[in-house]
Amino acid sequence: MVVEIPLIKKCLQNAIKGQLHGDSIDWLSYYGTTWLFWFFALLTSAKQYFGSPIQCFTPAEFGKSWENYAETYCFINNIYKLPMEQEFPDPVDRKDQISYYRWVPLILLCQGCSFYLINALWEFLNKKSIINCEEIVKDAQTCTLKEKNRQTKLENISQYIFDTFRYEFPLNGHFYNNGYCTATFYLLTKFLNLINCCFNLFLLESFLGTQLLKYGLNVRH
Repeated sequence: MVVEIPLIKKCLQNAIKGQLHGDSIDWLSYYGTTWLFWFFALLTSAKQYFGSPIQCFTPAEFGKSWENYAETYCFINNIYKLPMEQEFPDPVDRKDQISYYRWVPLILLCQGCSFYLINALWEFLNKKSIINCEEIVKDAQTCTLKEKNRQTKLENISQYIFDTFRYEFPLNGHFYNNGYCTATFYLLTKFLNLINCCFNLFLLESFLGTQLLKYGLNVRH
């Protein structure tokens, strides 16, 4: 017998079916990308803490303990690039050091969280609105072209939206009951997604120490 874990079950169900008030691009952004980052964060952290995070070529006279010591030292200290035709430089002259290996799981975890938090913000703001977008989309999906009462269902949906803004906003009068509220929240999350993508590109460039953003120009020239 398999014991169900409610939190994991809920996350998997949401990942499979997505949200009704989002399209396929939204699903790829807040679930596909998020779980992809978290999967590789878990994979790399398991490799680091339960496996061999780095493999070094050591002299033949090194025993197993010395080999483990050398690999641990190389992993926790910065390494640097050295072409095969060059001699080993002095410590003060060692440039182009690489220090990102041990930070890979944390960076992947943060990248996944950055995509997930935007969706969490949209969920929070959407619940503040007086319009129940999820129920509206559910009802609209039942209105097939061949259905006899399709026109009636569409009229009921439009009447619900009209009555909500007509009666709720004058009574309460705050921003969440405004007709522009849901559209504003949706555009805000789209803008945040754009900012988040740019942020992740700059994060990768600074993390890897490469000219990632100028790659296309460098290839062209």
